[in-house]
Amino acid sequence: MPRDTMEFADDTAFERLVLDRAMPLLPTSEARSVIDLRGPGVSVAVTPMPARAYVGDAPGTVGVTELRPLIFGAAWKVLDLLVELATGKRDTIEEKARKAAADLVPAVAPFDGQPDLWMRIMRLYASTKTLRHSLVQAYASARPGPVTSPAARARWTAPKKSSAATGSIR
Repeated sequence: MPRDTMEFADDTAFERLVLDRAMPLLPTSEARSVIDLRGPGVSVAVTPMPARAYVGDAPGTVGVTELRPLIFGAAWKVLDLLVELATGKRDTIEEKARKAAADLVPAVAPFDGQPDLWMRIMRLYASTKTLRHSLVQAYASARPGPVTSPAARARWTAPKKSSAATGSIR
């Protein structure tokens, strides 16, 4: 648990480096939507994204599909340590998410002057808790295409069994 912003910077250095290096690899959308509420009426401008077709990543490379869970995990750890910095406690994730959803996590600098942004960050933390659990505890899966072999199909569709001896799910 980071006690101050210097410890927070140290504790999240690797994750922030991963995010800094990996984010440019993710595809960006050329589509833009702007809703302008400044005037007496509402102005909406939409630029659609051009159509593109992708077959897959080049052979021998790591694709975006493989990187997304790692990027999400790095970003989520930064948020988790931010909540610990703000509360000054190392609670369970369930408790931290409950506090974040209920606006019970005090804002820390540089977010203390931006309550709307802090609220959105805390709601993001709370609302992605289940996704974080699914990645860390491996009960979510992604596959690039349809399962075609009978053996693989059986693995993907077989009901999960609980092992009482180990307490694990197979």
